[in-house]
Amino acid sequence: MLKIAVFSVKGGCGKSTVSAGLCYALRDRLGWDKVGYLEVDISGTSGHRAFGLNPPRLGLDTKKQKLIPPLVDGIR
Repeated sequence: MLKIAVFSVKGGCGKSTVSAGLCYALRDRLGWDKVGYLEVDISGTSGHRAFGLNPPRLGLDTKKQKLIPPLVDGIR
């Protein structure tokens, strides 16, 4: 499993946009069938907007007690 981190201490520099674009590029250009996006911005998330989710939607599996991230264009 490959993990790629995109980070900066400055806000508003395009981290979410670059990360979302990277997810689509890995899926489309490299043909990866499993691509995930995890945002851990404690000051204010904006990655959901890059995928057209406003507000962000999470599912809940009560049996396994897990959150289920949304699936958008094959990216979870």
